[in-house]
Amino acid sequence: MHSAPRLLIASMALTACLLATCLVTANGPATAASTSPTPYDTMVFTLSSAANGRFITAELPYPGMDRGMLRSRSDVVGEWQIFRLINAGGGAFGIRSEANGLYVSAELDYAGDDHGMLRARHTAIESWERFLVEVHSDGTWSLRSEANGRYVSAEVSYAGADHGMLRARATGIGSWERFRANQRHRDDSLDKPIYFVHGYDPSGTSPAHNCQSYWGTALDDYRNGDSPKATGTFHTVGYYAGDSACDIMIEHGNRNTGLRHLGNRLAWEIYNRYSSRGISVDVVGHSMGGLILRAALTGSQQKLSGWPPYLYIEDAITMATPHGGSNLARACGPLWAQCRDMTPDSAFLVWLDDDPQGDQRTDWTLMSADDDESISAISGVNMTAPHKIRYPKPQPSGTPGIEHNAFLTLLNGYLYRYKTCHRNPACGDLTQWDPPVSVVTSHAGSPIHLSRLAAFHHSAT
Repeated sequence: MHSAPRLLIASMALTACLLATCLVTANGPATAASTSPTPYDTMVFTLSSAANGRFITAELPYPGMDRGMLRSRSDVVGEWQIFRLINAGGGAFGIRSEANGLYVSAELDYAGDDHGMLRARHTAIESWERFLVEVHSDGTWSLRSEANGRYVSAEVSYAGADHGMLRARATGIGSWERFRANQRHRDDSLDKPIYFVHGYDPSGTSPAHNCQSYWGTALDDYRNGDSPKATGTFHTVGYYAGDSACDIMIEHGNRNTGLRHLGNRLAWEIYNRYSSRGISVDVVGHSMGGLILRAALTGSQQKLSGWPPYLYIEDAITMATPHGGSNLARACGPLWAQCRDMTPDSAFLVWLDDDPQGDQRTDWTLMSADDDESISAISGVNMTAPHKIRYPKPQPSGTPGIEHNAFLTLLNGYLYRYKTCHRNPACGDLTQWDPPVSVVTSHAGSPIHLSRLAAFHHSAT
């Protein structure tokens, strides 16, 4: 093992250097990989070698100076194959074994064919435990030790108990320096990034939506309301030329900017910033914003040309979204593409997948209200989904009904009906839903509160 002789490795200096890799940007492929830091602090993942398809394993039973050696050698995932990626600052990351809780080190004082061996053996992130992550256009990753500037290779020509050993030793990127990362599972947490996508602007004038005003009550409740509180990064999304105070602009369009196009732009934004690094996000869409979210997942799920190869969207929450279309859109349909897209049985709505999924599975929660003057309660839940919430009328005396824009502002307690559908398409039958749940002593039944729970749990209750 550590002292055993090994086969010498022939030079692997393929000219696939950093400039030959690519990361996609919001406008499609760019010509450079990225090592920029992410605001996301941690994710649990597995890593497999693109060279032999085997999962990276921390060899915890190995003795002495080989203990915790990382090897590309397993066909299955167990405890030794699960790691946590942790933001170490400055664009670098630490990798921690979930099996022994220790960080992966590049052993730069080892000699010969052991030089740069990766081992899960240190209790803190110091210079030898810092790695840069470079993401390629095919979704594979390359890891580079910040300490010696060398890429991590899977030594698939090594024999016996050293076969597939990981070493920080390559100056270029070939198949042995490419890995596939997969986030292991969704979890009940609010530390993930959350996107907030606003709805239609009926005025068509500039200014359009001010994202901070539009989402202000929700952002404050998510961050400062009852537990659980959201601790991840918020991204408010704009797409009209007249939008303001939005964290991210995916487009500078108008009411003739089609929803399929906006879904494509949102998909690339999420992929470039997070999914390409194996990081999952949650997305909340109000009104038409929910259709943009659904389009983003549809194009990716269908593997369409010009769309990201995959998306990691863990929770998808829509409030007052016309999944079944809106009759109000018929009036403006002759004038504006967005209205045509929202017209019942439009080509766009027919194109949308029912219950579209991200690559780690996406948990949908749909919310609608009988008092909504713009989107019917039936349309607001007219998609196969695991969780559906309907606000009936009348509400208790003194409690206002939940109209279309009130989903974004009301924090008092409300009556609501909840249905766990388990992806049953027949779940849209509102007569079969659970009796109203009365929550009138706090804001626990408000749409904002329940959407926050939906982003935290597998369900909103």
